[in-house]
Amino acid sequence: MKEESLNRLFFEIQDVREEMIYVANVFGYTHERTIRISQELDQLINEYQKHLSKPKRKTYVYSKVPAKYRKVLEKTLQLQFINLLFILPNL
Repeated sequence: MKEESLNRLFFEIQDVREEMIYVANVFGYTHERTIRISQELDQLINEYQKHLSKPKRKTYVYSKVPAKYRKVLEKTLQLQFINLLFILPNL
């Protein structure tokens, strides 16, 4: 998936998440509409994570990182993404 498509998917996740929160506040957390939107959000997040976890060709910069530090770098990037999911809705 191209970076542009991945970015579009990221913002779609944010939009659906906001919609789900609104619907849950209006109709309740167990309402059919809330659950349906939650399932849609789950699918979008799964798709996004699937594309993030695909092995990509190593870039020049990444290939210069010593092998023993690559896992740390990957974990750091994953944590940054998770942080974004929690920070963006609060802005």
